[in-house]
Amino acid sequence: MKETVKNILKKLGLYYFLQCNYRNILSSIKRINYKIQYAKYRGAGFECNCCGATYNKFVPDYPTAENSHAINTNEVIAVYGEKIL
Repeated sequence: MKETVKNILKKLGLYYFLQCNYRNILSSIKRINYKIQYAKYRGAGFECNCCGATYNKFVPDYPTAENSHAINTNEVIAVYGEKIL
């Protein structure tokens, strides 16, 4: 199956492009996903200290295990839950 997909991509001329740029493509897809996912929170009131984006409220979701680990490792002060202002 893998060889079949590889051959199809080679015939379409996409194989080497995808092979060289797959990390950039994945990062772009991830950024687009975040923009879509958090668009409903856009507004004034709170500013992200990493990217400078402004939001009208915090996201009520709890962090994933990956994000929770990063938050604890970097000693970030964060609060989660529905009742966040």
